[in-house]
Amino acid sequence: MLMDSSPFWSWDESSVTYGGYCPDADLQMEDVYSAEELTWLRFCHDEHLTLAEIGKWVASIFATVWFRNRYPRVRGIAVHDGRGSPNPRGWRDDDICHMHLPRPTRHRLTILHELTHGLAFDAHGPEFCANYLALVKRFMGHDQWEDLRDNFVILRIKHRGSNDRRDRVVGASSVRLKGSS
Repeated sequence: MLMDSSPFWSWDESSVTYGGYCPDADLQMEDVYSAEELTWLRFCHDEHLTLAEIGKWVASIFATVWFRNRYPRVRGIAVHDGRGSPNPRGWRDDDICHMHLPRPTRHRLTILHELTHGLAFDAHGPEFCANYLALVKRFMGHDQWEDLRDNFVILRIKHRGSNDRRDRVVGASSVRLKGSS
């Protein structure tokens, strides 16, 4: 796991092509945020983790056989401070999942949401949602997973089914740097 407060890489969003993703077509984004907020209110509203606590938690996630089997291409997880931005961000660069976490967003549900952005490349689409649900179930618990899944169903968010077999994540790497094959 990598962790520091200042980025050590150069990031140019124009240099990454997402598999079939067009930013204007992120049709589920607002609904995913609404579903997540309802679950956050029930389970995470009073949770405020430090960067050190987040680092330990994501290191424990990365170390599990479950995670390593489902995401074999992920080489590490980097947690960044997030100062200067009101919004969290997650992405993958060079097979490292990065999370930019401003202080108000440092709770487990948002951490898993941003981690999922480094694992699924359809913004807030069905692949993202299936991966997100699987991570919530595994690393937060059944009650949180069931609440988030029920919110997805109520809001008609596509998430590739709701049973455990269909919630299995896709460990594909859809990110390609321009000019590479």
